[in-house]
Amino acid sequence: MVAMLAGEREARDGLHLSSLPAGLAVVGFPANPADAQSEGRGFLYRWGMLCIIPAMDIITTHIGADFDSLAAMVAAKKLYPHAELVFPGSQEKSVRDYLAQEFRNIYEFKKIKHIDLSRVQRLIIVDTRQAERIGKLAQCLENPHVVVHLYDHHPDVPGDLRGAVEVVRSLGSTTTLFVRLFQEQGIVPTSEEATLMALGIYEDTGSFLHSSTCPEDLTAAAWLLTH
Repeated sequence: MVAMLAGEREARDGLHLSSLPAGLAVVGFPANPADAQSEGRGFLYRWGMLCIIPAMDIITTHIGADFDSLAAMVAAKKLYPHAELVFPGSQEKSVRDYLAQEFRNIYEFKKIKHIDLSRVQRLIIVDTRQAERIGKLAQCLENPHVVVHLYDHHPDVPGDLRGAVEVVRSLGSTTTLFVRLFQEQGIVPTSEEATLMALGIYEDTGSFLHSSTCPEDLTAAAWLLTH
């Protein structure tokens, strides 16, 4: 934790977020130390001090994560290598079993209870644009400084979130979106990542039988098989 002594309270209040180095977030405090203690905040407090802590990027998906959302999270990690992978809630049993047997030692997935939401500066959401589907992580949206990036394949519906980055296309799976991004940016998945991404496409297209399946889903799966 890095602390900046502002001196007078007026000087502290006048500090602008734009003046901070990249990757840091400001945590504000009440004027009275007793107030901070009564609020139960676990922050370092000194009179006239701002506490500046490292900011955090989070990659998440919807509650009840399936293989497409899991694969999209892992694919997003290739685009945001310093972001934390955080499930907002439960996963489908098949996904839990897969993580326990195949993938847990490759990527670290964190539970929301282990995340300090006040540190989140960027929220990367895959396979949904509905705030109610990301559980308690929706609290991050109350922070006006949080930047939202969205990756989704579902049709537009009322109440969809808006983001600074929106990669949305009507496809059979969100994973297919990431395959295209990988191809455009020259990103090569590992064999484990390619297998998981192929599973995501296969599951969400119903073995390529769902009406939402499109030719790009098939070509994406074929590309993954080469890796």
